[in-house]
Amino acid sequence: MKTEVLLRSIGKINDELIADAESEANTKRKPGWAKLGTMAACLALVLCTGIATHAIRNNATAGTFTMDVNPSVEYTIAKSGSVKNVRCLNSDAENALSDVALGKQSVETALTRTVAAYEACGYMENGEATVLISFDSRLDANAELKASLSAEIRKALEQTDAVGTLVFHSELTENAEAAKIAGEFHVSLGRADWILTAANKTGLPTDEVARMSLDELLKFQEVSGISSVSVSKFISLEEAKKIALKDAKLDELTQKIVFTREELSRNQGKPCYLLEFYTGTNQYFYQIDAKSGSIIYAGKFITLSEAKKIALDDAGCKDKVSFTEETLVSGGIKTPYYRLVFADAKTQWTYRIDAVLGIVLEKKQKETATTEIDTADFISLEEAKKIALKDAGLDEATQKIVFTREELNRNSGKPCYILEFYTAKKQYSYKVDAKNGNIMEAYHFILLADAKKIALDDAGVNVKVVFTTEELVAGGIKTPYYRFVFADTKTQWTYRIDAVLGTVLEKQQKEIVTTDFISLEEAKEIALKDAGLNEATQKIVFTREELNRNQGKPCYILEFYTAKKQYSYKVDAKDGSIMEAYHFILLADAKKIALDDAGVSEKVTFTEETLVAGGIKSPYYYFAFESDSARWTYKIDAVLGVIMDKTCDKIIPPAPEFIGLEKAKQIALEDAGLNETAQKIVFTREELSRNQGKPCYVLEFYTAKKQYSYKVDAKDGSIIEAYHFILLADAKKIALDDAGVSEKVTFTEETLVAGGIKSPYYYFAFESASARWTYKIDAVLGVIMDKTCDKIIPPAPEFIGLEKAKQIALEDAGLNETAQKIVFTREELSRNQGKPCYVLEFYTAKKQYSYKVDAKDGSIIEAYHFILLADAKKIALDDAGVSEKVTFTEETLVAGGIKSPYYYFAFESASARWTYKIDAVLGVIMDKTCDKIIPPAPEFIGLEKAKQIALEDAGLDETAQKIVFTREELSRNQGKPCYILEFYTDKCAYSYKIDAVSGEIIGKKTEWFSRQESETVPNTSQNSDSKQRRGN
Repeated sequence: MKTEVLLRSIGKINDELIADAESEANTKRKPGWAKLGTMAACLALVLCTGIATHAIRNNATAGTFTMDVNPSVEYTIAKSGSVKNVRCLNSDAENALSDVALGKQSVETALTRTVAAYEACGYMENGEATVLISFDSRLDANAELKASLSAEIRKALEQTDAVGTLVFHSELTENAEAAKIAGEFHVSLGRADWILTAANKTGLPTDEVARMSLDELLKFQEVSGISSVSVSKFISLEEAKKIALKDAKLDELTQKIVFTREELSRNQGKPCYLLEFYTGTNQYFYQIDAKSGSIIYAGKFITLSEAKKIALDDAGCKDKVSFTEETLVSGGIKTPYYRLVFADAKTQWTYRIDAVLGIVLEKKQKETATTEIDTADFISLEEAKKIALKDAGLDEATQKIVFTREELNRNSGKPCYILEFYTAKKQYSYKVDAKNGNIMEAYHFILLADAKKIALDDAGVNVKVVFTTEELVAGGIKTPYYRFVFADTKTQWTYRIDAVLGTVLEKQQKEIVTTDFISLEEAKEIALKDAGLNEATQKIVFTREELNRNQGKPCYILEFYTAKKQYSYKVDAKDGSIMEAYHFILLADAKKIALDDAGVSEKVTFTEETLVAGGIKSPYYYFAFESDSARWTYKIDAVLGVIMDKTCDKIIPPAPEFIGLEKAKQIALEDAGLNETAQKIVFTREELSRNQGKPCYVLEFYTAKKQYSYKVDAKDGSIIEAYHFILLADAKKIALDDAGVSEKVTFTEETLVAGGIKSPYYYFAFESASARWTYKIDAVLGVIMDKTCDKIIPPAPEFIGLEKAKQIALEDAGLNETAQKIVFTREELSRNQGKPCYVLEFYTAKKQYSYKVDAKDGSIIEAYHFILLADAKKIALDDAGVSEKVTFTEETLVAGGIKSPYYYFAFESASARWTYKIDAVLGVIMDKTCDKIIPPAPEFIGLEKAKQIALEDAGLDETAQKIVFTREELSRNQGKPCYILEFYTDKCAYSYKIDAVSGEIIGKKTEWFSRQESETVPNTSQNSDSKQRRGN
């Protein structure tokens, strides 16, 4: 009976086992040694059962906790503290963890593997992820186990270096509403509780709040004062900058310091801040440990402009040079140095300048070849083109061939013609030996458009995509290919398409995770705050607002300017940190600095105005401008406004040793066999210029029979270049006579192409009702060099005719013109992939139709039956449940390609804005969005009251003067509802922001149109916050 008592005590009773034991004890007495054996067996059973019982109890479920990033996963915890099993709460988690073993592991191992999988899928990047850990009520009640798990979770996540913010949350009570949200949006109960709190606090719809990132939701929890939230973070960017500046012994209050790089990255797997900045004398590079703030690397370099000066001084350059390479090489075991390559007309130098000490580490000098190519023994360009076309199996007489490049160049030192051309089906690239006509290189590529179609078809894309890269990579040992990168709102694809065969060489696809991005407006606010700007007190114009990527990280690129400066920012789209910030002086101010330094008192013309920013160089403006007497180039530091580099070349005036313009004209006319007294000669160009560095007179003139172009040496009067062209009108007549045109034609292009290695020629394009022609007429000889003719297909006898085509389309559509009204909006003879067809578009009271009918056999090539625009609009409006007046801002039918045809609508009422995509055939809703417009709530003062406040503040009276309002809008200012009002009188323009609840003036701006010339025209602006600060 001891066995029975033991089994009862551990809760494991087996009735058959008890009955067997009792029966055996009553019927048979065991010998003495058997008793001992039985006692030993019982003792063993007690020990084994105790061990088993302990194991069973340890493996019993103690509770669950969940981990939310964007993927959400639930871990079931045994009483021993290990992970029994896991459950993925959404598809993101399933995709990331499908091949990862997490059950029967320690919590540390399970979390480490989870984080590694999330990092591989791009859900946790750069050590900045926010993680929410939620304990269920069972674990929350077990204080000892919860504390142990919390410590183990914190330790595991800190070791991964992937987490910036760790939050613990307890599910203290059962909440049916939170449970419903968790099930609907596939998140944990902890995140559902946060969503519920944020929805209650903001009044926003639950589905809108559910799209918020954890960081956004966390703000509402902290504001609500929830005690269970605890946060662990990296040191901030500002703290890292202070550490670097302190180490560099710099003070932002006493000197100008410009940061060119501010980035959270990694160094050998450790999160760190990368900082690059410069002053007027040095530039710096720092790596700061993002956790401890310790300095991993520090570099102090001389500036690039100083390194260039050292190299130029050492080279003893007196002539103008051009830099082809300016590189800072730092890192590794080498001494950091600048590598500079520059050259003048005769010599090229290569320098390595120690970036710390400023000494010359290495230098090389070589003379550059200046000999020109002798073309005496070369085949002509036309011969080279014929060779290429023959090799390509093409005939200009039978198909249209367009040359995009015709150039005499060199290939590995050998002179060659580089030819690039295309047809309707392919594009070609050739290099033809200029001496013997051998083909040195030949490529036959599929067209870019065809390659793009291959990629899109393979990707199965049925929504709008944006191509960010379209590149032909050819040359070297690689197979030539097209590289494409394109994306829709959810996915990005990268393709390599064989440029010859059209096959897919490689493809990649990755999901774009946008649910945790800050909004564009938030990014703009961050940039403006960093720049110390306030839209309420000054005019700020944004010229670029774009969601892009910086080294793979999603970021907002913002460019904007004020009356004093212009700015360029990159803001991390996830956490709002500033990745890059530039504050530039204005272009106009930089130009003034250059002009003042040049001491220009005469009129100048700017030929180049460029802002060069990015990389290790100090950002600068590059200017090239000239007057009648000189040409200047300047590099102006775009931040400090100091001159980094400048050149000045004098333009040689007509000196006494020059022959003079009249003498040059006389020489040209004598060479042309012309006499101004015997015939009318009109000069259209008379200019002293240069030809390959030699001063010359450029003269262009014409008579009634020809036109002429001359270059005459300004010193000795020798003729450098002479062209006698036939007149444009004569060239046109040659083309028209050859085309045999007897009907009216229209010229769409008339161009004289002269210069370079090509024979000068006139290029004409013209068309009549029946054909289109292009001609190249030799501008000297008047012979036809090239021509094409494309017939415009008229309704020929073998075509079925328009009326027959219409009848075919109507029969196919099941329509009868005698029984109902049918309106044709398009009736056109055109082509579909080269085949003649009739394009017909028409509508009835119920539908609209689009048909393409083969013009020869009457077969239907394409047919669309669309619902009417009005019906599609009604579907959208009915679904939106609109009962108030709406305004449609866009109504578009999108049809063609691989997409289902659809109507796109955008419309708005006083309370909301909607967008809809309605299937144009089925009439079903394909996509829709709705954004609420904040209505004037009862507690708002109302638009009229806001206008009254603004007018009273401006000292204006609508009854006494004319006031025109150009903007009356209910909006938000830093999250607070406000009225934005803009209006003007005949003297002044006003801009106001009025708090929609209190009626307080948040910001205002006044601009005078004009005053008396002796008066100053002020700009007055005010902001309530700045006014309060001045008052303290």
